[in-house]
Amino acid sequence: MKYVTLSILAASLFIHNTAGAAEGEILIDQARALQGHITPNDTPGFPITISQEGHYKLTGPLKVPAGQGGIFVFTDNVTLDLNGFEIATADKATPDTYGVITPFTVAGQWGRMFSNMSIRNGTIRGFRIGIGIGDSARIENMRLLNNDLNAVIDNGSIVRNITSGGQIECQGDCIIDSNIVRGGGVRAGNGNIVNNTITVREGESAIGGSHAAWYYGTVGYGNNTIFNEKGKDVQIIGGGSGYVHIGELNPNYCGYRGCPSSSTAAPSSK
Repeated sequence: MKYVTLSILAASLFIHNTAGAAEGEILIDQARALQGHITPNDTPGFPITISQEGHYKLTGPLKVPAGQGGIFVFTDNVTLDLNGFEIATADKATPDTYGVITPFTVAGQWGRMFSNMSIRNGTIRGFRIGIGIGDSARIENMRLLNNDLNAVIDNGSIVRNITSGGQIECQGDCIIDSNIVRGGGVRAGNGNIVNNTITVREGESAIGGSHAAWYYGTVGYGNNTIFNEKGKDVQIIGGGSGYVHIGELNPNYCGYRGCPSSSTAAPSSK
């Protein structure tokens, strides 16, 4: 009878520990981060290192100590589902702290950023840069708040349905669609910036070319609702490298004052 009871207990513990995880999905929470070994080369604590492709899912919030990064991804083909939870720190003043990043360097050597990463369904808060990821990225259904720069992405990427408390920048070919961006505007090297609600502060432009100065490209924008937070005229085009041509695809709405019709920078009123 004792052995039957132990078998039932073991089975129930197994069911409990695997509940909520789809087949092949790796679950992450604060305790698992501090324990380490989520993938090979992941040391205990932060940043979490993901070195194997696959699906990763938070089962609780991640509280990142001051001066450290959240999740570093050293492989292609990763999906990170925040599952409604938050990755947060309180130390965005420290240079180069990232919420989630696919780093440029591996083992001290310059290399490409890893590609084909998807981040969705949660919040990243308080870092120097919230998200910095490479080619063919997808950022969807996210809240990026109180980061100095909320998202930097690269070629072939899509940013859709996010709420951003600051600038979004694509350094290549992108679609930036159906987002709410407050402060800092939206920049791209190539692609479309459409269907967004963008609020800018005085002296900021709503739409701009990428700061990647080597990049020559064409950006179309349209169907955006654009406001100056103090109710002044908006500056739609401006900033960036100066190598990106920006043109209006469809009319944009800028309140009762109307949008500047020129494709060159329009100064804010004093």
